[in-house]
Amino acid sequence: MSDLIKTWDWSKSHWKPLEVSNKRLNTNSWFDAIQEHFSSNKLKAEKDYKKYYKDYKDLFKDNILIKQVSNKNKVMPNSVIKIKLKNKTDQKRVLNHIFGTHRFIYNKLVSEFNKNSKHKDSYYREFTKKSYVLANYPKYFHHIRDEVFESAYKSFIIAKNNAFEQSKKRKAQTGKGFQVKLHFKTKKDSSNSIDIRARNIKGKNKTIRFWPIIWKFENVKPEIQVSNNLPNLTNSIKLIRNRLSEYYIAIPTY
Repeated sequence: MSDLIKTWDWSKSHWKPLEVSNKRLNTNSWFDAIQEHFSSNKLKAEKDYKKYYKDYKDLFKDNILIKQVSNKNKVMPNSVIKIKLKNKTDQKRVLNHIFGTHRFIYNKLVSEFNKNSKHKDSYYREFTKKSYVLANYPKYFHHIRDEVFESAYKSFIIAKNNAFEQSKKRKAQTGKGFQVKLHFKTKKDSSNSIDIRARNIKGKNKTIRFWPIIWKFENVKPEIQVSNNLPNLTNSIKLIRNRLSEYYIAIPTY
C-alpha cells in the first residue's frame, strides 16, 4: 500500500487525500488531484499487476462480455431471495474494500458529470476501463474485478437518466426545468449494491465464494458463511451493503 493511501482519512465520506492540495493543483476536484499524482505510474502499475496475477487478461475479456441491456427488453424477476452473509472481521474488511471501490468509481463519474453534463455515456465508460484504472488509480483498486466498475457505471447511468427525466417532467408541468446535478454516494446511504455474474459464484454447505482473486490478494479466506443454502444460480445476483455495514445477497427468481 502506497504512502498516499496510508495517509488518507478513511472516516471522510469521499476519501480526500490529506496531503494533496486542490488549491496548489489549481483544481476544484480531488479526483483531478489523484489523477495528477498517478498519471505517470502506468507502466509501473501494469508491471505490478502482471506480477501478482497471471490470469489478468481474463479481466479484460470480461469487459467484452458485458453489454448494456435495454430496460424495455429486460425480464423482471417474480421474486427475490435475500440471504444474509455471516462474514468474519477480516472478510468484512475485504467487503468494505469492494464497496469502497464501487463508491469511489461512482463518485468519480458524478464529479465528471457535474463539471459538464453534456458528455455522452461513452465518455464516462472510459473511467471504468481497466487500462484507465491501472494508469490513474492507486494500487488499492488494481485487483478489484471489472464487475465492480461496471456496476458503478450502471448505477451512475441510471441516476443520470432519472435526474434528466425529473427535469423534463418539471419543465412539462411548470414550463421550467432545473439544472441537473448528482449527489455523491457516502457510507451513510441506505444501501449500495453490486452485480455479480452467476459464473463467478460458488455455493456449498451454507457458504458462498466469489471473485477469489480479490480474497487471495488480501490473504483472506474467501468462503463466507450464509444463513441458508443457495439455490441453483442461473442469473446474476446482487451483493448488498446497508448503512449498518451488514451484507446480503439478493437472488432473483424468474
